[in-house]
Formats: sequence, structure tokens, C-alpha cells
Amino acid sequence: MGLKELRNWSWLSVACICLLTACQDPEEKYLEQFGIFLNDTELHLEEYSDSEWAEVEYAYQFFVNEEYDKHESMLSESEKKQVQLYKERFKKMEVNRNPVDNLLKVIGL
Repeated sequence: MGLKELRNWSWLSVACICLLTACQDPEEKYLEQFGIFLNDTELHLEEYSDSEWAEVEYAYQFFVNEEYDKHESMLSESEKKQVQLYKERFKKMEVNRNPVDNLLKVIGL
């Protein structure tokens, strides 16, 4: 495959992804974006400075408060369970990032 064909393939792939994303309902898109956020956070967990981690926490609060409130009435029970699993996953990341400060969260105090 030549460079020209590779470029055409790349543009076709991007166009297909955009089309599929545009066809998603808002609740599916919310869950997908939340999942992508968590994957990215996990991937870079050990690299965040304190100020960057504050931004991550702010973004997390956006997903679990504003975005969740916007979509809650349309989420199925399984989608709500998925959000709960995402919340638990983030809490584990918080503890792994700073076990001493999050010890009270672990024991539920």
C-alpha cells in the first residue's frame, strides 16, 4: 500500500468514526466519553503532577455530576450500573495515586 492509499484509508477511517459517533444517542456517547476519560487517566496515572491531577478530578466531577444529571433519566439500569463501576474504578485510581491521603476513603470514613 502506497502513501497515497494510506492517506485515503486514514481519512476514510476518520470519516467512519465520525459518522458512527454522530449516530450514537447522547447516553451512549456519554458512557463512551466517560470510559475514554478513565482509560486515559489510568494510562497516565503515575505521570500527573498535583496541578494536573486537580484538573483530572475536576473533569471527573463533570462526568459524575453535570453530565450524569443531564442523562440520568434516559439511562437504562445497566447503563447506571456502568456509571457506578466507572465511579468505583476512579476511586481505586485515587487510592493508588496517593494511598496515605485516601486511606480514610478506603475504610469508609
